[in-house]
Amino acid sequence: MKITKRQLRSIIREQIARGLEITDNSLEPEQLSDAWPNVTYRGQDVMELMYSDLITDSAQNAIFDITSSGTDMQEAYLGYSPTKDVFIMGFDVWEPGSMMLGGIVEIAPTGTINNAEILQRALYGGGRLNPEIRELHPDIIGLRYD
Repeated sequence: MKITKRQLRSIIREQIARGLEITDNSLEPEQLSDAWPNVTYRGQDVMELMYSDLITDSAQNAIFDITSSGTDMQEAYLGYSPTKDVFIMGFDVWEPGSMMLGGIVEIAPTGTINNAEILQRALYGGGRLNPEIRELHPDIIGLRYD
């Protein structure tokens, strides 16, 4: 059976509309990034999974726990590490009297905060993701870039 390019595009659009499964090893990272926000984790919408008030507040609190008082931050990134099976939420962090830094939080799919770190540089520089993130999570799949 032959499939035309038009039919193939239609199938891909339909799949993206339903949500690409992040645990599907046959997908390229770029496909998942391009499909954002239509991405699922074991059938659950990643937006609903990671962006509940409880999880984002917990992630922010994890950053506050390792920074000085007066810190301000903005969530600006979400990635997924298949080997660790964790999501990485990234923040632009402004500490008083300091340049903007990056903060990342490892979040288990259950919502548990595994780890939080302050990076030596901002999340983005020169239009690129901070390389420290790739050093910590070499297989990271970038989902949401802000």
